[in-house]
Amino acid sequence: MITYEDRQEAIEGFARSRNANILGLAYYRPDPNALQTHCIQNVSNKVDQEGGAVKYGWTFHHRVNPDFGDYLFATHHAVWHNPNGTLVDITPFHEEKKHHPITTGGDVLFLLDESANPIEVGNVRLPLPLIYFPIKANSKILEYIKKLTEQEINDYRVNYGIDVRSVYDQHQYNT
Repeated sequence: MITYEDRQEAIEGFARSRNANILGLAYYRPDPNALQTHCIQNVSNKVDQEGGAVKYGWTFHHRVNPDFGDYLFATHHAVWHNPNGTLVDITPFHEEKKHHPITTGGDVLFLLDESANPIEVGNVRLPLPLIYFPIKANSKILEYIKKLTEQEINDYRVNYGIDVRSVYDQHQYNT
């Protein structure tokens, strides 16, 4: 059985492996003009309107595969660093709760990562691919995570015509 502590230890290990800046909470305050799943554009628009800055990093999602076990995935995400100095997640959650990131007290667990810049394709900024990792490693879950990662790489190739293997290598997203 996976505990809260196990999950937190896995997330903190992920943060250490990325030499990321801050693991903490971003206030969840969805902007009425923001669109689900469009965090990069939402925050860019907010900065244009109200100042502040775009900050990139990761949110986390916990999943259980009954055949393989528990795992996490990190989702590349943008939040608004408002002029008052706070991090605010302005992007509304997906309507299906299973797609919501891990939260505490209604605010989003967010890993600020200065190296997590979007992929530039022409004048479009794409999020970095999902990063899958186990909560407790065993051969079954590691094989499953490898399969999920290969699917993510293939999805970027098919949907965007780009090979993100180099992105995984550059950022050391090896599972």
